[in-house]
Amino acid sequence: MRTVRITCSSGWSGIMSAAVEPRRILTALDRCDWGKCNAAAYKRWVLNSGAIDACGHHAEEAGEKLDMIALYYIDELWAR
Repeated sequence: MRTVRITCSSGWSGIMSAAVEPRRILTALDRCDWGKCNAAAYKRWVLNSGAIDACGHHAEEAGEKLDMIALYYIDELWAR
């Protein structure tokens, strides 16, 4: 069973089991959305307009700003 940390823009944070929400976890098929990067995604922000996935480098680069506007985000940077 796989677990991920979910954090909402309201400040709530918790651990979610893959058995509860399997569609929300990041897999090896999820890739970074920044330009032509295409590295493995380790963070996903879910916005009103859709989701943005990022590799570790791009997550650290833009993470704070996206954390503030996201409905929630999934952070698996610890798994790198």
